[in-house]
Amino acid sequence: MTTRTLTIKTDGDKTLTGYLSLPPSGRGPGLLLLQEVYGTNADIKGLADLYASRGYVVLAPDVFFWRRASDTVFAYADRAIAVQALADIGGGDQVADDIPSAWSALKDLPEVEGPIGILGFGFGAILGFAGTVGGALDPDFGVAYFPARLALDRADGVSQPWIFHFPENDAVAEERLFAKTVNALKDREDAEIHFYPEIGHGFAIPGRPEFDGIEAVRAHNRSFAFLDRVAPVAAREALAA
Repeated sequence: MTTRTLTIKTDGDKTLTGYLSLPPSGRGPGLLLLQEVYGTNADIKGLADLYASRGYVVLAPDVFFWRRASDTVFAYADRAIAVQALADIGGGDQVADDIPSAWSALKDLPEVEGPIGILGFGFGAILGFAGTVGGALDPDFGVAYFPARLALDRADGVSQPWIFHFPENDAVAEERLFAKTVNALKDREDAEIHFYPEIGHGFAIPGRPEFDGIEAVRAHNRSFAFLDRVAPVAAREALAA
């Protein structure tokens, strides 16, 4: 696996960094990995490597805390501190303004061939979906793990396939979010919505206290199968070339 740090220009003269993980072939479809509120930690880098091993060029940008200090990460037990740190640098709106710069950087990489999508976890899934339905991002597909809320009032702006993973025991999620998502996307045959009974928020991330190995494998395998379906044949052939 080849990895490197990518420097990403934002509006103005400022830059942020991103963790870039390349597939064995060195090229392939792109994934913008938008992480939780804890920063680009070892778990996020591990997930980038996992999806890169499946043939994707994965970029995990440090969109949360680069204005504070590059490579800032928080322990999972320090959620309140991380949320306050996010508020101190402008909150979710500021982060949402920086994501399009990372999106453009991924699209411009010479290693990216074929479709490009969103891979979001937690707050990153919220922002990725909101950016899509709001028009700031134009992914070919999306993958969302345990978002606490979604911009379902704008769900008619979804024009691409998405897969969602909702744990039953999500202590931070909006009430009945799974049911609301099913109802909002009921007419879309290309939307996959999965429910995980008796599982908590963060279940698919190895370092999280809520991590469940069996259900994490199940969820990631479902995402892999989804990605294989939504990637055009030309892109799959490019991986084998």
